[in-house]
Amino acid sequence: YALCKQNVASIGVLPGGPGGGAGLRVQLTRAATREFQALTEAHAGDTVEVVFADRLFLSATVRSRIVSGLLVNSGFEDEAHAGAAGAELSERLPAGPCGSSL
Repeated sequence: YALCKQNVASIGVLPGGPGGGAGLRVQLTRAATREFQALTEAHAGDTVEVVFADRLFLSATVRSRIVSGLLVNSGFEDEAHAGAAGAELSERLPAGPCGSSL
């Protein structure tokens, strides 16, 4: 699933807990949320990759359809690293292609 300027509503850092770490969240637009819901519903049990430009944002096995449109990568060392990744994502979001090829 390709992230682009037209399908991302917001990007933000999720603070880590007492053990450290941090996350980066991407909220899809309403239209993209509906598309992602259909994609995850059709591919339960499969691995779905979310990319921007030519970089992997996250890869996960779909257990059930995702209806929130909220994508989270929680694999960052700390908030500074998550913030830097968020800034890069914001700067490098392409105009297209967007979404999936269902």
